[in-house]
Amino acid sequence: MACDTGGTLSDGDDSTNDEMTPKETTTISGTVNDGNTSKALAKSQAKTAVADATISAVAVKEDGSTVELEASTQTDSDGTYELDVERQTKGATIVVQAEKSSTDFSSSVGIQVTDTASTSAHPMTPETHAEAQVAMASNAEAGDAENPAEALADAAALVDNDVANAILSGDVAPSEISSLAQSMDQTREDYANDAGTEISGQDVAHAEQSAYENLQSALATASDSADRAEALQAFEEGMASAYEEAGASTDLQAEIEQAGTQVALSAIDASSLPDAAQRGLERRATVLRSIATGASLEDTFANSGSSEDATNAVAADRDSLVEAVRSASSLSEIETARSTFQQEVKSHMETGFNMRPADVQSGFDNLQTSLDALDQALNTAVSSTGDVNTDAVSNAFQQFYENGGSTVEGVYANQGMQQGAGSAAAKITTRIGAF
Repeated sequence: MACDTGGTLSDGDDSTNDEMTPKETTTISGTVNDGNTSKALAKSQAKTAVADATISAVAVKEDGSTVELEASTQTDSDGTYELDVERQTKGATIVVQAEKSSTDFSSSVGIQVTDTASTSAHPMTPETHAEAQVAMASNAEAGDAENPAEALADAAALVDNDVANAILSGDVAPSEISSLAQSMDQTREDYANDAGTEISGQDVAHAEQSAYENLQSALATASDSADRAEALQAFEEGMASAYEEAGASTDLQAEIEQAGTQVALSAIDASSLPDAAQRGLERRATVLRSIATGASLEDTFANSGSSEDATNAVAADRDSLVEAVRSASSLSEIETARSTFQQEVKSHMETGFNMRPADVQSGFDNLQTSLDALDQALNTAVSSTGDVNTDAVSNAFQQFYENGGSTVEGVYANQGMQQGAGSAAAKITTRIGAF
C-alpha cells in the first residue's frame, strides 16, 4: 500500500507538482536613501538610509506598458533590500519602487537585468526617482517606437539634481523632459539618415543600453564620490559616442551630437522652465556636446599633420571644458567655459598649422554668414512652445557644414595653406563655430 500511495503522488495531478516545485526567480538587490548620491560629483554629500520602506517592482514591456511583479519586501535599517521577482530575461527593464506611508516617502530606480539570477540596482535616490518618471513617461508616449532601455539611458543623460528637484517639486512634468529627449533622439537619427549613412538604430540603442548598464553596475559598487564621478563620466562618454559605436566616424558623431543637443539648447531658450531646470538641462546637453566635439577636434588635429603638442593640448582643454560645464552653477558659467574653449582651439590652430592669428580669425569671420543662416533656421524649427521640427534642425546643420565648410576652406586656400591642412583647419573652424 505504501508503494502504491507513493506512486499515486508521483504520477498524479501535475498542478500539485507545479505547486511543490520552486519557481525560478531573479533577485534584485540595492539600497534606498534620500540623498542625490547616485550621480553626484560633490566630494561630500549627505546620505540618509531609508529603513522599513516597502519595495516592489514593475516590468516595462517593449510596447511601453508595465506589468506589476508579484513580489514585495522591506528595507533593512541600513536601507538595503533584496527582492525576489519571477525570473527575468537578461536586458529586461525593471522599475524598482519604494514607499513608506508613515513618512509619505516614495522613490524608484530604473534598472536593466544584467544577470537572470541576480542583479544589483544602483542606489535609489530622488534623482533616480525623477529619471524613472521621465523614462516611464517616454515609454507611455512612444510605445514600441522606443526601446525601454534606451528611454532609461536618455533620462539619465538629461536629469541631474537641478532637473530632478524641479520634477519632484511639480514645477516640471516628466513628460516635458521625455518629449525633449525624444526630439533629440529623432534629430540625431534624421541627421544620420540625411548624411547617407546606414547606421542601425538598433545598434545605437544597444550602445546606449550598454552605457546605462555599465553606469548601473559601477554605481552599485561605488564606495565614494570619486567612484561615482568616474561612473558618470564613463556613462557620458558612452552616450556621446553611441553613433560612433554603431559605425559613425568621430566627425559624424560630433555633427550628430551638435544637431541633437541643439534641440535641447534651443528648446530651453524658448521655454518657461524654472531657472534651475534650464541650468541643469543646458549643463547636461553641453557636456554631451563637448565630449563629442572635443573628440572630433582631437582626431582632426592628430590626422592632419598638426603638431603633437597642439593635439595633446586640445585633448586637455576638452577635459577641462567638460569638468567646468559639469560643475557650472549658472548659465553664464557654462557660456564662459564654452567661450574659453573656443579661444583655446583658435590658439592651437595657430601653433598646430603655423597660422597667424589674423588668418585664423579671418576664417571665423567668413563663417558668420553661415552661422546666421543656421540660427535663423533653428529659430523657425523650434517654436516658442517647444515644438521641434527635427528634420528642419537636421537640414539646417547639414547646410551649415556644407556651405560654411566650403567657404572657410576657400578662405584658407587663398591664404596659401596646403589642401590637406586647409581642409582640416576649415573643419575645425566650422565645428567650433557651431559649438
